[in-house]
Amino acid sequence: MKNNKKQFRVSAAVLVLTVLLVGCDITNPGPVSDEFLAVKASHQGLVNGAGRRLAEAVNGVAYTGALVSREIFPGGQTGSLGHPVMVQGGWIEPGSYGGHFSDAVQARFIAEAAIDILSSSEEGADVNALAEAYIWAGYSYRVIAENWCETVVPEADGSPGALQSSTSAALLTKAENHFSSALSTATDNNLKQAAYAGRAQIKVWAGDWAGAASD
Repeated sequence: MKNNKKQFRVSAAVLVLTVLLVGCDITNPGPVSDEFLAVKASHQGLVNGAGRRLAEAVNGVAYTGALVSREIFPGGQTGSLGHPVMVQGGWIEPGSYGGHFSDAVQARFIAEAAIDILSSSEEGADVNALAEAYIWAGYSYRVIAENWCETVVPEADGSPGALQSSTSAALLTKAENHFSSALSTATDNNLKQAAYAGRAQIKVWAGDWAGAASD
């Protein structure tokens, strides 16, 4: 009798485990085709991706830069999400923290890709989603300009582009144009204020103090 009860319990446990495992089955759809990004339901998610990537870049440069500038002081935060002792002492090895740069460049790429996709969508993009994409693109250029001397931006024809100053007139103009496009597109006042703030900061970089004050 005891053996029968034990076998019953084991069988029941196996059955429950099998049901649970079946419920965990998923199908990996693989990479998302570009054609699906043009669907209106995908637009906001694409724009959010640009914002997420830029947030990661800002988090990285703010944390690392704060250590070097002594805005914060090391307190044993090594290891995962920490910094080496040399960085805690104020020294960053040349070529370090390429991940921060990659995050910023990816944010710029995703935002500008979103602008192209939303602008050409046959369904007609939500104007505020498009405005937000312009804003993330503008701020991506600003973050890159503030934290790295040089960058590479692909050409309009898809060619890789060449190394150039992050604060070159051409790139600052691109950033300013993105913010201006956001202002002319957005109906949400919060987005407009974010665009004004970003454009003012770019004008400061360009030496246009009157324009910055106006914004």
